[in-house]
Amino acid sequence: ETPEMSASNSAADRAQKKKEGMEKALKQKEEGNAALKAGDLDRAKKSYLFARLETRSLLTVNKATGMLEAALGGAGGAASAPPEDQEKDNDVIELHCTLCNNLCVIFLRLEKFDKVVTYATEVLEKDPKNVKAVMRRAKAHLKLNNLDKAENDVNFGLELEPENGDLRQMKADITVRAKRYDQQFKADMKGWADKLK
Repeated sequence: ETPEMSASNSAADRAQKKKEGMEKALKQKEEGNAALKAGDLDRAKKSYLFARLETRSLLTVNKATGMLEAALGGAGGAASAPPEDQEKDNDVIELHCTLCNNLCVIFLRLEKFDKVVTYATEVLEKDPKNVKAVMRRAKAHLKLNNLDKAENDVNFGLELEPENGDLRQMKADITVRAKRYDQQFKADMKGWADKLK
């Protein structure tokens, strides 16, 4: 078997594994959507998590394979993969981001705000201009009283979508809360200073 045939076979194997993985992930996503619509957050969460594991696995394998092929090809080893095989897995990334965004919705409802931050950040690592993830992470930061982080996310979201009403409302809420915290801090400091006299 020539290096070209071997590369062709491995590309075909990867394409088949990707197809199977995407089918599993899409099936789980649809089950999650149905469960979410029915109000079954636990079942929806499990379906989305299983689907996310599938897409994450596909992304990890493809990244490792690309690195290995680049190393072998660069060292005069196996022939490089065909250009269509080297393209980014945009469909896998898009599905992965959708699943993580759906998990954010669930964890917001369950008031697990640290998990919202985790999954929204995962989306933003792959799609930095995903306004839904920015907004959901900002909401979670607000609930966690991380006003600076919430404000950073809101400001970035408004750069992407200046007319977004939800982001504008969050900006106003942050401003009010920040003023309230400042007033409370000043009152506390005055109280401490009076006690020291």
